[in-house]
Amino acid sequence: MFKNTFYSCFDSFMSEQLSLGNDQSCIGIRIDKSFGYQESVKLAEKIVLLAHQYKVTKFLIDVRSSSYQGSLSSQYFFVNKELTRINPKRRFTVAILASLEDNSYDFLPVVAHNNGYRLRVFKDQVQAIKWLQDY
Repeated sequence: MFKNTFYSCFDSFMSEQLSLGNDQSCIGIRIDKSFGYQESVKLAEKIVLLAHQYKVTKFLIDVRSSSYQGSLSSQYFFVNKELTRINPKRRFTVAILASLEDNSYDFLPVVAHNNGYRLRVFKDQVQAIKWLQDY
């Protein structure tokens, strides 16, 4: 699904590898450092900019090398407060690819779904990509 790869640094808090999908309908973001609430806000803001720049609505966020360093309540406030402010399109489809042992993202899809966002956490890359392709 991802062929053309380019590198970018959104901010000093993490290093990312970005990929534009073969059909250029999806952007993959690999995050290599653990992060928290403020970094999540910066990432969400950047995703909205990338969506506009590349005319895409699908994102695969690979966090297998990182974990969320915040609480469940911070995930709730992130979706209910920050995403409301940032205002990403409800048509965005986001797959988060986490490692098998990492459960730090598991609450996020519940809160996102309750607010009308399409976001799921996967432990298997093939399933994540298939889910994105089906939308």
